Amino acid sequence: MLHDDLLTSDKEKARAKAEIRRFFTRLAIFAALCWVLFGLVFGLAAVPGNTMAPRLCAGDLVLFSRMDRGSAAGQVAVYRQDGTLHLGRIAARGGDTVTVTDSGALLINGSAVAEPDITTPTRPVEGGPDYPLTLADGELFVLCDLRTAGADSRLYGAIPQSAVLGTALAALRRDNL
Repeated sequence: MLHDDLLTSDKEKARAKAEIRRFFTRLAIFAALCWVLFGLVFGLAAVPGNTMAPRLCAGDLVLFSRMDRGSAAGQVAVYRQDGTLHLGRIAARGGDTVTVTDSGALLINGSAVAEPDITTPTRPVEGGPDYPLTLADGELFVLCDLRTAGADSRLYGAIPQSAVLGTALAALRRDNL
């Protein structure tokens, strides 16, 4: 009898050890999958300020695709400039000529850009690039949505496409209450 109890106890111990090994194996696979998804395919970034208001506000979380590094005008790009994380809307790409007028107009390739969601004028920034500015291949001209509040390509000129971490897919709004 005692021998049978010990055998059952040893079997239970072995079964428990096997369950623990399976749990840690699954946990390791899950961690590796998360690393691949959020390290190589997707990224999360907290919006650093209100430069993209009212659509994105400080503290909002942005899910972005690392696979898309800014291929179309109008996309919101997550990028690094001078070691700082920024978000901005792509206004122009390599080969485009950008002009920002003193009256607050944005011209791409000589045509005025209609931006119905932008409520502040797009004026040049002192110390920024000279206009017209023709972008080389692999360069982007990126603008904040709140044009009076943020640093964007009007201040530091075109950014290399290699500085773009990805383009926004979705946003999780912070609780404003």
